[in-house]
Amino acid sequence: MNKVLIKDSKIYDGTGDRPFISDVLVEDGIIKRIGLNLNIGNCKVVDGYGKILTPGFINTHSHSELEIFKNPDLPAVIGQGITTEVLGQDGSSVTPIDNEHLEELTESMISLCGKMARPYWWRSYKEYMDAVEEVNPSVRYVGLVGHGTVRMNVIGSENRDLTPEELKKTCDIVEESMLQGSKGVSFGMIYPPSSYASAEELIEVCKTVAKHDGIIMVHTRNEAARLVESFEEMVHIMKESGVRMHISHLKAIGHTN
Repeated sequence: MNKVLIKDSKIYDGTGDRPFISDVLVEDGIIKRIGLNLNIGNCKVVDGYGKILTPGFINTHSHSELEIFKNPDLPAVIGQGITTEVLGQDGSSVTPIDNEHLEELTESMISLCGKMARPYWWRSYKEYMDAVEEVNPSVRYVGLVGHGTVRMNVIGSENRDLTPEELKKTCDIVEESMLQGSKGVSFGMIYPPSSYASAEELIEVCKTVAKHDGIIMVHTRNEAARLVESFEEMVHIMKESGVRMHISHLKAIGHTN
């Protein structure tokens, strides 16, 4: 059994309550006891005096989809106390993808998460997450499916409305990914090809996400002079579809805004 006793740390437990001084016993990665002056034999003791102990932080907006494979120890992540990262942001995920659009997606993802020495070897959401699990990264990952990536699977980077058949295929891909473990869909409404979508298209995609109690995370169409209009569009989509929503990059750009 792997036992670690952390002594005399100031604990912020994540509930919002005041911090307190205590010992914490961890066995096989699970917190077993919290209390003062714990005396536990046959364990590694860590002196936490003068230090802060907290649950791991959740990075709700990560682009380290490929870094996982290049350096699974992820020192830049774990060194900040982050233990969970949410991937697939801004309408762009590295999965799912088909053979026809693989090169197009690979090129479009370079600005967000770099590139690999070899072509992506996954196609479905499940295959990607299985590949992540295989390298056993130092932090936990959960993922979103990028709306722009899904749209690319259907019509590439064409700037036009989807036909009814194409919209159904888009929703089917989202549904399949949700069934394979995706937590929702991201929208990059400022980035092609996600930016080419109408509100009507987004509503139908969001209905699929809502059916599985997923969440959408959105980079809105505008963060400057049309900020409010962009928010109103997404609130309309949220209300019409019943989906849960998180706005990424909650800010206004420019002095006049």
